[in-house]
Amino acid sequence: MYDLYFKAYKNEINNYLKEKAINPNVDIIPFLKKIVTYGIKHTNLRYRHNQNRKYITRELAESEFECVDIIQSFIGYFTPREFMSLFPISKDYNGHKYQAKDYFYTKDYMNKLEKDKPLRDQVEVIELLWVYVNDEIFDFNMAILDCMDNLRKLDGELSLAEEFFQENGLKMHTLYTDEKGKKFLVDNETGKSTPVKTRPAYLKIKMGGKVNE
Repeated sequence: MYDLYFKAYKNEINNYLKEKAINPNVDIIPFLKKIVTYGIKHTNLRYRHNQNRKYITRELAESEFECVDIIQSFIGYFTPREFMSLFPISKDYNGHKYQAKDYFYTKDYMNKLEKDKPLRDQVEVIELLWVYVNDEIFDFNMAILDCMDNLRKLDGELSLAEEFFQENGLKMHTLYTDEKGKKFLVDNETGKSTPVKTRPAYLKIKMGGKVNE
């Protein structure tokens, strides 16, 4: 499926280039709305598909990073009004309860921007993406981090998460699954493994008057 979105993404870029050759003053925004939509859908599906990938070449890592970087630059052409129309803020209102970003947090951030001025003239797009609460944008952020980590690892550097944990004196563990389907954690420093205990299927947890299996 992600290949289909990538094909649509490239086709729309070609459509814009053809139209621009005929009319140099053609409005780019209608094309960018489709290009960014297809590009993000392709990136998110590819990221989920890549979770089981065993290795990656530098050529592929650079190609994937270039793709997300181009999409970010295209987003910069949108005004806040256009961006919010394309990716509505998620209706999550419990941020105050969990000390997390929510609809109100994002709305306050966007209200500080001029509604009809391109984002690239007002803010760093990567900053906006991390503030913005929307499921597709969240997945796109994860894909961006994955691309950055791939390049760091190919250069012999720690991933961003590993670097954060190391700087804060925290241990990293990697989750593995053996041939029998059993999960276990491996301490990245010592190599010591610990089985992951799962709740037996016959046990039920009672929460809020309801029984959850």
